[in-house]
Amino acid sequence: MTAIRFVVPAIIAITLMSGCATTTTTRPAISTVTVKPKLTVTASAVWPTIPLGQAGVIGVAPSPPFPPTLVGWRLQATWNDMPRAFSGTGWTTVSGPDNADFPSTMNGCDDRRFLLRWRGVSRTAQIAARWVNSAEAVPTPDVTGTAGRVVIANAGWIEVDGCQAPQFRLVSDANGSTLTDVTVEVQQLAPAP
Repeated sequence: MTAIRFVVPAIIAITLMSGCATTTTTRPAISTVTVKPKLTVTASAVWPTIPLGQAGVIGVAPSPPFPPTLVGWRLQATWNDMPRAFSGTGWTTVSGPDNADFPSTMNGCDDRRFLLRWRGVSRTAQIAARWVNSAEAVPTPDVTGTAGRVVIANAGWIEVDGCQAPQFRLVSDANGSTLTDVTVEVQQLAPAP
């Protein structure tokens, strides 16, 4: 009985090893295929540009993707912000890089351009979006001026020149909240050489 315990495993091992010795592994040939990405452009995928003599343009979602290039401009900076929009009459201004003030100025409007895409974190929030002169973006009671067109939506886009700053305010939320965060992506452009 003891011999059977050793003979059976030895026969199995020899059988397995002999099968391995005669087995050859073939690998399939590897072919290299170059895939070129297909670019699909639709009317909603085109980023609009500021018409001559206007401070900015604004729209609601679907927001166009950021353009890889914009004629006459070069990418200078990108950042994300998440301002909190409150209900009421006050407006919240988007911050600049590193949570500093939004980098618009009262002079040199043609020296900068900002492209923004935004969305309310609460999917049921209706948010008012607009732009204002940069001096109005901070609490300065003696500065007056005209704000840009207001749109109300849950998501949208804004393009402004170097003298404007984007702002948000919560209009309503189906969940009854009086505030919501707004996620914002910004591209800052400078004139191309």
